[in-house]
Amino acid sequence: MLSTEEQHGAQQPEISEVSDGIALENVALFRHNGEVLLDGINIKLKSGDSLLIRGPSG
Repeated sequence: MLSTEEQHGAQQPEISEVSDGIALENVALFRHNGEVLLDGINIKLKSGDSLLIRGPSG
């Protein structure tokens, strides 16, 4: 089985804990067929924040 980087050429995201939440850096999201949905996304959420990623099903 190939790693995500080998399959899609994407680097592994960095996940770091910050004192008041979580930070995701260089996030990529792919469909099962290899289509890129998100690439190079950086997200910082503070404790108590919510995040909704919405799109069509399937």
